[in-house]
Amino acid sequence: MQLSITILLFIAALAIQYLLIYLPYLIISRKHATPGSILKTSLVVALYSLLAGVLCGFIGISNGAAIGITAVLVYQMGRRKLLQSNKQAWASCGIYIGCTITMVILMVYFMVTSEAFRSLIQEMVQE
Repeated sequence: MQLSITILLFIAALAIQYLLIYLPYLIISRKHATPGSILKTSLVVALYSLLAGVLCGFIGISNGAAIGITAVLVYQMGRRKLLQSNKQAWASCGIYIGCTITMVILMVYFMVTSEAFRSLIQEMVQE
């Protein structure tokens, strides 16, 4: 049971991370990149991002460093794989950072206002 919950949480984290990366690429590159290349590039960046998060956890560095690493990956992969211009790559990076900050603000808001959400998060942290 515990393994299935862990796998489910990993899949949910990958899905959320994928959507946070796919959205900027879709907005910026939809006119000059194929949908398949946007999907593949987003998946590669999401997997590298999760790897960076895991490595930051093993090393003992704050997970905020993984967000910075992901922002750099969004920029670099946009330039190299999706052939974005410098401005487009910076815009993708900015949209990613903005969406991430919005997610953090929503999570803090729900932790402050919702008792059920707070207890769920605290239970996950204690395990």
